[in-house]
Amino acid sequence: MSPKEPEKKVRGLLDVDGATCSSCVYTIEHVGAKLKGVYDCYVDRNTSQIQLTYDGSQETLDRIVELVDKIGYTAVVNVPDVDNLAKA
Repeated sequence: MSPKEPEKKVRGLLDVDGATCSSCVYTIEHVGAKLKGVYDCYVDRNTSQIQLTYDGSQETLDRIVELVDKIGYTAVVNVPDVDNLAKA
């Protein structure tokens, strides 16, 4: 077994529609942060975006979009990797 590699952390942005109240925001942040591969989940009501720190996998992005949909809102991946976009 090889030494444990540091966990990859990627920052992404998702557009979210319908999450306009404090309860909506809390639910998405609280439940989203518990998903495997998600390190931090912050909803900005002013910009209607979810700021996500995650493991970089498409599967994790798909799970957060699905979760938001199940809660009753709509999320679409805007920028899957903010840091790589800045370098381009």
